[in-house]
Amino acid sequence: MDINKKRGHVEALKFGTRVQIRNQKGELEFDTHNILTLGGRIKALESVFQNGFVAKNHLSLDSNLTTQKGGLSVITNPTITSCPDTSVAADYYNRPTTYFCIGNGGVNVEFPLAMAEPRNYETRLYGMVPFRCVPIANDLSPAERSVYRMRRLEIINGASYFTYYLKKFNPGLLNLVKSDNTDYTPVFADSNAIPPSSSGSSGSLTALSIHSFYEFNLDIEALEFKEYYKAINNGTLTNARLTEFGLVTAKELTGVSDNATVPQVYDEVCNAELFSKVVHSPTYMDQEENAKRITYTIFS
Repeated sequence: MDINKKRGHVEALKFGTRVQIRNQKGELEFDTHNILTLGGRIKALESVFQNGFVAKNHLSLDSNLTTQKGGLSVITNPTITSCPDTSVAADYYNRPTTYFCIGNGGVNVEFPLAMAEPRNYETRLYGMVPFRCVPIANDLSPAERSVYRMRRLEIINGASYFTYYLKKFNPGLLNLVKSDNTDYTPVFADSNAIPPSSSGSSGSLTALSIHSFYEFNLDIEALEFKEYYKAINNGTLTNARLTEFGLVTAKELTGVSDNATVPQVYDEVCNAELFSKVVHSPTYMDQEENAKRITYTIFS
Protein backbone atom coordinates (compact mmCIF):
# COMPACT_ATOMS: atom_id res chain seq x y z
CA MET A 1 0.00 0.00 0.00
CA ASP A 2 1.39 3.38 -1.01
CA ILE A 3 0.18 5.66 1.79
CA ASN A 4 1.27 8.79 -0.08
CA LYS A 5 -1.05 7.94 -3.00
CA LYS A 6 -3.89 7.20 -0.60
CA ARG A 7 -3.46 10.50 1.23
CA GLY A 8 -3.24 12.66 -1.85
CA HIS A 9 -3.27 16.24 -0.63
CA VAL A 10 -5.02 15.46 2.67
CA GLU A 11 -3.06 16.49 5.76
CA ALA A 12 -2.67 14.17 8.74
CA LEU A 13 -5.53 14.42 11.24
CA LYS A 14 -5.21 17.44 13.51
CA PHE A 15 -7.23 20.00 15.43
CA GLY A 16 -6.74 23.75 15.44
CA THR A 17 -5.42 24.99 18.77
CA ARG A 18 -4.21 28.06 20.57
CA VAL A 19 -2.26 27.75 23.81
CA GLN A 20 -1.31 30.69 26.02
CA ILE A 21 0.80 30.49 29.18
CA ARG A 22 0.57 33.24 31.80
CA ASN A 23 2.35 33.69 35.11
CA GLN A 24 0.77 34.36 38.51
CA LYS A 25 0.55 38.07 37.63
CA GLY A 26 -1.44 37.35 34.47
CA GLU A 27 1.47 38.31 32.21
CA LEU A 28 1.64 36.41 28.91
CA GLU A 29 4.78 34.29 28.69
CA PHE A 30 4.10 32.12 25.66
CA ASP A 31 1.55 31.95 22.83
CA THR A 32 1.63 28.89 20.57
CA HIS A 33 -0.25 25.78 19.43
CA ASN A 34 -0.01 22.08 20.23
CA ILE A 35 0.93 19.06 18.16
CA LEU A 36 -1.45 16.10 18.09
CA THR A 37 0.65 13.07 19.04
CA LEU A 38 0.42 9.59 17.59
CA GLY A 39 -1.71 8.51 20.55
CA GLY A 40 -4.01 11.47 19.99
CA ARG A 41 -4.56 10.70 16.33
CA ILE A 42 -5.25 7.03 17.09
CA LYS A 43 -7.63 8.04 19.89
CA ALA A 44 -9.57 10.42 17.62
CA LEU A 45 -10.06 7.82 14.88
CA GLU A 46 -10.92 4.96 17.26
CA SER A 47 -13.44 7.12 19.12
CA VAL A 48 -15.20 8.05 15.89
CA PHE A 49 -15.54 4.54 14.48
CA GLN A 50 -15.54 2.46 17.70
CA ASN A 51 -13.91 -0.32 15.73
CA GLY A 52 -10.55 -1.66 14.62
CA PHE A 53 -8.79 -1.68 18.00
CA VAL A 54 -5.23 -3.06 17.81
CA ALA A 55 -3.55 -3.43 21.21
CA LYS A 56 0.03 -3.09 19.90
CA ASN A 57 -0.74 0.44 18.64
CA HIS A 58 -1.06 1.74 22.22
CA LEU A 59 1.79 2.73 24.54
CA SER A 60 0.80 3.40 28.13
CA LEU A 61 2.43 6.30 29.99
CA ASP A 62 1.95 4.63 33.36
CA SER A 63 4.37 1.87 32.35
CA ASN A 64 6.93 4.15 30.69
CA LEU A 65 7.54 7.24 32.79
CA THR A 66 10.66 9.20 31.93
CA THR A 67 11.54 11.66 34.65
CA GLN A 68 13.74 14.74 34.66
CA LYS A 69 16.96 14.24 32.78
CA GLY A 70 19.83 13.77 35.21
CA GLY A 71 17.45 13.40 38.15
CA LEU A 72 18.27 11.19 41.11
CA SER A 73 14.89 9.54 41.51
CA VAL A 74 14.32 5.89 40.81
CA ILE A 75 10.85 4.59 40.13
CA THR A 76 10.51 1.44 42.22
CA ASN A 77 6.95 0.37 41.46
CA PRO A 78 3.50 1.67 40.73
CA THR A 79 1.20 1.63 43.73
CA ILE A 80 -1.63 -0.11 41.91
CA THR A 81 -1.79 -3.29 39.90
CA SER A 82 -2.15 -3.18 36.15
CA CYS A 83 -5.41 -1.95 34.72
CA PRO A 84 -8.00 -4.71 34.37
CA ASP A 85 -8.95 -5.71 30.82
CA THR A 86 -6.19 -3.61 29.29
CA SER A 87 -6.72 -5.16 25.87
CA VAL A 88 -10.50 -4.70 25.78
CA ALA A 89 -11.37 -2.30 22.99
CA ALA A 90 -14.15 -0.55 24.91
CA ASP A 91 -11.65 0.46 27.61
CA TYR A 92 -9.77 2.44 24.98
CA TYR A 93 -12.67 3.86 22.96
CA ASN A 94 -14.34 5.43 26.00
CA ARG A 95 -11.36 7.08 27.72
CA PRO A 96 -11.75 10.85 28.29
CA THR A 97 -8.98 13.35 27.59
CA THR A 98 -9.35 15.16 30.92
CA TYR A 99 -5.84 14.98 32.41
CA PHE A 100 -2.61 16.82 31.78
CA CYS A 101 1.07 16.35 32.54
CA ILE A 102 4.11 18.63 32.74
CA GLY A 103 7.80 18.28 31.98
CA ASN A 104 11.15 20.02 31.74
CA GLY A 105 12.84 18.14 28.92
CA GLY A 106 11.70 20.39 26.09
CA VAL A 107 15.02 22.14 25.54
CA ASN A 108 17.92 20.71 23.57
CA VAL A 109 20.44 19.22 25.99
CA GLU A 110 23.36 20.42 23.85
CA PHE A 111 21.95 23.92 23.34
CA PRO A 112 19.88 24.66 26.49
CA LEU A 113 18.08 27.68 25.02
CA ALA A 114 17.02 25.85 21.86
CA MET A 115 13.59 24.20 22.04
CA ALA A 116 13.12 20.64 20.86
CA GLU A 117 10.89 20.18 17.83
CA PRO A 118 8.24 17.51 18.54
CA ARG A 119 7.24 15.09 15.78
CA ASN A 120 3.73 13.74 15.24
CA TYR A 121 4.78 10.15 16.02
CA GLU A 122 5.89 10.94 19.58
CA THR A 123 4.11 9.25 22.49
CA ARG A 124 5.41 10.97 25.66
CA LEU A 125 7.01 14.11 27.04
CA TYR A 126 10.79 14.31 26.92
CA GLY A 127 11.14 14.76 30.69
CA MET A 128 7.88 14.20 32.53
CA VAL A 129 7.90 15.46 36.13
CA PRO A 130 5.32 15.08 38.93
CA PHE A 131 2.97 17.76 40.17
CA ARG A 132 3.37 16.61 43.77
CA CYS A 133 6.13 14.80 45.63
CA VAL A 134 5.52 14.12 49.32
CA PRO A 135 7.17 11.85 51.93
CA ILE A 136 5.22 8.62 52.31
CA ALA A 137 4.62 9.44 55.98
CA ASN A 138 2.95 12.70 54.92
CA ASP A 139 0.89 11.63 51.92
CA LEU A 140 -1.79 13.88 50.47
CA SER A 141 -5.17 13.96 52.17
CA PRO A 142 -8.15 12.55 50.22
CA ALA A 143 -9.25 16.10 49.40
CA GLU A 144 -5.78 17.11 48.15
CA ARG A 145 -5.41 13.87 46.20
CA SER A 146 -8.77 14.22 44.43
CA VAL A 147 -7.32 16.16 41.46
CA TYR A 148 -4.19 14.04 40.99
CA ARG A 149 -3.64 10.71 39.26
CA MET A 150 -0.76 8.34 38.38
CA ARG A 151 0.54 7.95 41.92
CA ARG A 152 3.99 6.33 42.20
CA LEU A 153 6.35 5.26 44.94
CA GLU A 154 9.85 6.65 44.32
CA ILE A 155 13.17 6.69 46.13
CA ILE A 156 15.03 10.01 46.03
CA ASN A 157 18.40 10.24 47.79
CA GLY A 158 17.44 7.28 49.95
CA ALA A 159 14.08 8.74 51.05
CA SER A 160 10.70 7.36 50.00
CA TYR A 161 8.12 9.63 48.35
CA PHE A 162 4.71 9.40 46.76
CA THR A 163 4.65 11.29 43.48
CA TYR A 164 1.65 12.27 41.35
CA TYR A 165 2.20 12.71 37.61
CA LEU A 166 -1.23 13.64 36.23
CA LYS A 167 -3.73 16.34 37.14
CA LYS A 168 -7.41 16.19 36.29
CA PHE A 169 -9.20 19.12 34.61
CA ASN A 170 -12.70 19.95 33.44
CA PRO A 171 -12.89 21.04 29.78
CA GLY A 172 -16.37 22.52 30.24
CA LEU A 173 -18.98 22.61 27.49
CA LEU A 174 -18.48 22.54 23.74
CA ASN A 175 -19.01 26.01 22.25
CA LEU A 176 -20.80 26.64 18.94
CA VAL A 177 -20.30 30.21 17.77
CA LYS A 178 -21.00 32.06 14.54
CA SER A 179 -18.23 34.03 12.92
CA ASP A 180 -19.99 37.21 14.14
CA ASN A 181 -19.28 36.00 17.73
CA THR A 182 -22.87 35.09 18.58
CA ASP A 183 -23.93 31.67 19.87
CA TYR A 184 -25.33 29.16 17.42
CA THR A 185 -27.87 26.33 17.81
CA PRO A 186 -28.05 23.93 14.84
CA VAL A 187 -31.31 23.78 12.87
CA PHE A 188 -32.01 21.64 9.82
CA ALA A 189 -33.17 24.64 7.81
CA ASP A 190 -29.61 25.97 7.73
CA SER A 191 -28.62 22.96 5.65
CA ASN A 192 -31.01 23.76 2.79
CA ALA A 193 -29.38 24.11 -0.59
CA ILE A 194 -28.40 27.70 -1.32
CA PRO A 195 -29.37 28.74 -4.87
CA PRO A 196 -27.14 31.06 -6.85
CA SER A 197 -27.87 34.72 -6.28
CA SER A 198 -26.55 38.03 -7.44
CA SER A 199 -25.00 38.61 -4.03
CA GLY A 200 -23.31 35.23 -4.07
CA SER A 201 -24.97 34.01 -0.87
CA SER A 202 -28.35 33.57 0.74
CA GLY A 203 -30.06 31.81 3.65
CA SER A 204 -30.17 32.40 7.39
CA LEU A 205 -26.38 32.16 7.78
CA THR A 206 -25.56 34.51 4.94
CA ALA A 207 -21.79 35.06 4.77
CA LEU A 208 -21.28 33.41 8.19
CA SER A 209 -19.46 30.27 9.27
CA ILE A 210 -19.77 28.17 12.44
CA HIS A 211 -16.90 27.44 14.83
CA SER A 212 -16.92 24.59 17.36
CA PHE A 213 -14.39 24.62 20.17
CA TYR A 214 -13.50 23.94 23.78
CA GLU A 215 -11.70 26.51 25.90
CA PHE A 216 -10.40 25.71 29.37
CA ASN A 217 -7.66 26.57 31.85
CA LEU A 218 -4.92 24.28 33.14
CA ASP A 219 -3.48 25.57 36.41
CA ILE A 220 0.02 24.81 37.69
CA GLU A 221 -0.17 26.03 41.26
CA ALA A 222 2.67 27.54 43.28
CA LEU A 223 3.26 24.36 45.29
CA GLU A 224 3.29 22.02 42.31
CA PHE A 225 6.50 20.64 40.76
CA LYS A 226 8.66 22.45 43.34
CA GLU A 227 8.56 19.69 45.97
CA TYR A 228 10.05 17.30 43.45
CA TYR A 229 12.59 19.76 42.10
CA LYS A 230 13.84 20.59 45.59
CA ALA A 231 14.02 16.90 46.49
CA ILE A 232 16.47 16.21 43.65
CA ASN A 233 18.35 19.54 43.95
CA ASN A 234 19.34 19.68 47.62
CA GLY A 235 16.37 21.78 48.65
CA THR A 236 16.90 24.63 46.18
CA LEU A 237 14.80 25.99 43.31
CA THR A 238 17.75 27.34 41.36
CA ASN A 239 16.99 27.21 37.63
CA ALA A 240 13.66 25.41 38.19
CA ARG A 241 11.68 25.65 34.99
CA LEU A 242 9.08 23.91 32.86
CA THR A 243 9.37 23.53 29.10
CA GLU A 244 6.59 21.16 28.04
CA PHE A 245 3.17 19.83 28.90
CA GLY A 246 0.55 17.60 27.34
CA LEU A 247 -3.05 16.50 27.43
CA VAL A 248 -3.57 12.88 28.44
CA THR A 249 -6.27 10.36 27.63
CA ALA A 250 -6.88 7.71 30.30
CA LYS A 251 -9.37 5.30 31.81
CA GLU A 252 -10.63 6.44 35.22
CA LEU A 253 -10.58 3.88 38.04
CA THR A 254 -12.71 4.71 41.06
CA GLY A 255 -11.88 3.50 44.56
CA VAL A 256 -8.74 1.45 43.90
CA SER A 257 -6.51 0.19 46.73
CA ASP A 258 -2.72 0.39 46.76
CA ASN A 259 -0.30 -2.29 47.93
CA ALA A 260 0.55 -0.68 51.27
CA THR A 261 0.33 -2.53 54.59
CA VAL A 262 -2.58 -0.23 55.42
CA PRO A 263 -4.16 0.17 51.99
CA GLN A 264 -5.13 3.63 50.79
CA VAL A 265 -8.28 3.91 48.65
CA TYR A 266 -8.34 6.59 45.98
CA ASP A 267 -9.17 7.31 42.34
CA GLU A 268 -6.56 6.40 39.74
CA VAL A 269 -6.13 5.98 35.98
CA CYS A 270 -4.72 3.39 33.66
CA ASN A 271 -4.24 3.00 29.90
CA ALA A 272 -2.96 6.59 29.94
CA GLU A 273 -1.67 7.93 26.62
CA LEU A 274 -0.41 11.32 25.54
CA PHE A 275 -3.04 12.98 23.35
CA SER A 276 -1.20 16.18 22.46
CA LYS A 277 1.89 18.06 23.55
CA VAL A 278 3.31 21.56 23.64
CA VAL A 279 7.00 22.40 23.83
CA HIS A 280 7.78 25.97 24.86
CA SER A 281 10.64 28.18 25.93
CA PRO A 282 11.41 27.95 29.65
CA THR A 283 8.80 29.27 32.07
CA TYR A 284 10.52 29.61 35.41
CA MET A 285 9.35 28.15 38.71
CA ASP A 286 12.39 29.24 40.69
CA GLN A 287 10.49 31.40 43.19
CA GLU A 288 8.06 30.02 45.75
CA GLU A 289 5.24 32.22 44.46
CA ASN A 290 5.67 31.23 40.78
CA ALA A 291 2.53 29.69 39.27
CA LYS A 292 1.24 29.24 35.72
CA ARG A 293 -2.14 29.30 34.00
CA ILE A 294 -2.43 27.68 30.58
CA THR A 295 -5.44 28.78 28.53
CA TYR A 296 -6.14 26.06 25.99
CA THR A 297 -8.46 26.43 23.00
CA ILE A 298 -9.04 23.43 20.75
CA PHE A 299 -11.38 23.71 17.80
CA SER A 300 -12.44 21.94 14.64
